[in-house]
Amino acid sequence: MASKLPGAIFRRRAHPGFEIRDRAALGHRAIPVLPLGVLVFVLGLSAMGWNTVYIALCAEAGPVDRAATVVGLGTTVTFTGMVTVTPVFGLIADRSGGFVLSWIFLAALTLVGVLISLGVNDRASRGPRGGNPTPATAAD
Repeated sequence: MASKLPGAIFRRRAHPGFEIRDRAALGHRAIPVLPLGVLVFVLGLSAMGWNTVYIALCAEAGPVDRAATVVGLGTTVTFTGMVTVTPVFGLIADRSGGFVLSWIFLAALTLVGVLISLGVNDRASRGPRGGNPTPATAAD
């Protein structure tokens, strides 16, 4: 397979990690496939896990009879942000000539999200159905 590829691919290396990536992509055994597959599988599971927790939080944050509306609104805002912020990240990186300002922008958005989440009232602190919290017992 290597004889069919142009020699320019193997001549110049921009970064030491590039060699590992391009050799793996070309079918070489530089990276064992099974451990890499397991790693990618575990990362995929953990990357998708936030969605379930987020939907559960949305459903519990609002009134019981409006859970679907709260989940729908929360999901709409979240996924709209994911679609719109990605090009903005790239635009900032292109205009600034690097990724530093893009990461600062994302850090600022994260800080805004943390500040907003501090204002979320947990249903457990309000008690069942928004009433008074149940008093703590000795067993708690």
